[in-house]
Amino acid sequence: MNLLNGWLINRNAVFRMIVRLQSTATSTSASPNPEIVIPHKKERGPTDILRALSHTISHDSTAAHYKFHDDPYFTPLSINSKRRYALAKESGRKAAMWILQEHADLFQHRLSEPKIEAFAPRAVYDNKNDATEDALLSAINHGRVTDAIKIYELLEGEISTTGKQALLELLCFYNSTDPQSNELHEERWFQYAQKNVVLWKDNEIIQQLFTFLKRQEETRALAYNTLISGTAKYLQVMTTWDLYAECKEKNIPLSITTYNYLIATIPNFKYIMEERKELLWEMLKEINTNGIKPNVRTLNAALKVVTAASTTYSQKLSKDLVRKLLTEFKNIGIKPSLASYYYVLQAFYQPKGTISNILVEIIKEARTQDLTPQDPQDILFFSTAMKVAKEYFQDRSITASIHDLLMKDDNYNFIGNAGMEGSYYRNYMNSLLVTETFERFMEIYNTLVPTIYIPESSVFTNILNAVQSNSPDIGQSLIPLLWSHMVMFNFLDRDTLVLQILRLMSVECRPEKTSPLNQQFAEIAWTVWTYFQEKNSKLLQTINWPIAVFACVTQLLIRGDQFEKMIELIAYVTTEESITTGTLPDDAFEEMLLTCINEGYIKECFLLLEYAVKVGYDNTNMLAKKICHTLPLNSTEKNKLINWFGKDIFEISHTLI
Repeated sequence: MNLLNGWLINRNAVFRMIVRLQSTATSTSASPNPEIVIPHKKERGPTDILRALSHTISHDSTAAHYKFHDDPYFTPLSINSKRRYALAKESGRKAAMWILQEHADLFQHRLSEPKIEAFAPRAVYDNKNDATEDALLSAINHGRVTDAIKIYELLEGEISTTGKQALLELLCFYNSTDPQSNELHEERWFQYAQKNVVLWKDNEIIQQLFTFLKRQEETRALAYNTLISGTAKYLQVMTTWDLYAECKEKNIPLSITTYNYLIATIPNFKYIMEERKELLWEMLKEINTNGIKPNVRTLNAALKVVTAASTTYSQKLSKDLVRKLLTEFKNIGIKPSLASYYYVLQAFYQPKGTISNILVEIIKEARTQDLTPQDPQDILFFSTAMKVAKEYFQDRSITASIHDLLMKDDNYNFIGNAGMEGSYYRNYMNSLLVTETFERFMEIYNTLVPTIYIPESSVFTNILNAVQSNSPDIGQSLIPLLWSHMVMFNFLDRDTLVLQILRLMSVECRPEKTSPLNQQFAEIAWTVWTYFQEKNSKLLQTINWPIAVFACVTQLLIRGDQFEKMIELIAYVTTEESITTGTLPDDAFEEMLLTCINEGYIKECFLLLEYAVKVGYDNTNMLAKKICHTLPLNSTEKNKLINWFGKDIFEISHTLI
């Protein structure tokens, strides 16, 4: 009650302020002040309160997505685990929906009050008594293709002409197949673009309906428009254009939607650029002659024709056609959508083509607009724009402007699906590595990884390359974080990545002898070794890793004073030659052998010497002499040295003094 009183007081105060403003208005106005009417209440949308509440809290970049448990032990931290967790949760929802539908008799109580149809099990139509035209229209309105077909068959076609037209539209729009449920958001999100194009499915009911409807005066045009749009949408191209020819012959009018579908099939109907261009202009002129107002989907269909031809004809002609189309449609008041911009980018940024600044112009124009969905292909824009920015510009301001546009208002809805989001951030991160300072890159990296984006191995390789090109101090501070992410993202199977980060620790970013990082790097190196052993113990076929990996591991163990673990690595490297690939680098071999000499590991010294004799290292004789005059050798060991290097191996060299 107090809240209500406060609201009334505030409203009265606002009213008094408006009255005062009216009383002080100048009397010299040419026209009288308009009457101000204050409504009793402001209409609110169903989510306005939730939206207002969401603006009261700041975004936490480290928080898990709402669909995951906000617990570090349960939050998925890899691409595959994110997909598994989300789809597993969705699978439970699907199971509940199936149980509700298949065992509706167990749910006699009302699930909601007032009743919500979506929560109730769908009606089952087993006999003709259950089937009515109202039930058919309800199934059509809810997009239930299978139910609509079953009801129509039970009614034996005894429905009104309006019902038949509605059923024809449903079957043509969904290609006689039930659409994916709108409730299954995760399936849609993780569903990558299918390589196989969905083609038209012939259906006897469609033929029956069309044959009847085209004979009726009131539905003839609707029937032709519906079937042309359906066959064009699912690429039954020859049928589409045969029906179009019938319409021209019989003077049947077509809607702008039908023309849009027809134009979009031109690349599948004509294969020569000149023929495509001629047919496109013919269709556009026909639209104009018939007094039909085109829309943005008409523009996008025309741009699709032009960009589809750009790979088989000169790029210059394609660009000229794009400019002409944009100008013509702008003159009649049609603004491009994001799909339009996508097709423009397709035409202007071709391999080996000249670089254009049209991306900058597009972003500048899009930032002034309130972007709304107008075409299913709108979702292709952002991933394509960031790819163009990365490959053709490598400019900090362009990359930032694209990302700012994506984050503006509700524009993130245009990101598409998981595949497009991954492509966008892959190009975004690679572009930042080139255009931003490494410190700034890591700031952005920490806001995105791992809650929003999991870097692919190629991106991670580029990050490690950037660490290598910066000062060792930066690398030393970042290697523990990057290593934890490698483990987190299941990159330990990528031997090239493992070798790269090990080389950073052992060579490019090598810490001082007294640094505590040596101990930390040694623990990382031992983790690599234990992972390799566990992996091989679980596989029937042993995996081969480059010997340089084990050389780096051994060097890091030496610098971390982990000599007992070093011995295990030396025994493996020198005896399991069939499992490793390559040979030990000279610097690693020398460091390993000198450490064994200094620590008095005679057995390991001889393992390394035997390996060196097989490989043929240059500096082996000098190291062997140091062994002779430093370590206490028995007769067997002395004989081995004589067999490998000759009797003069025991002569004292001045370099050893």
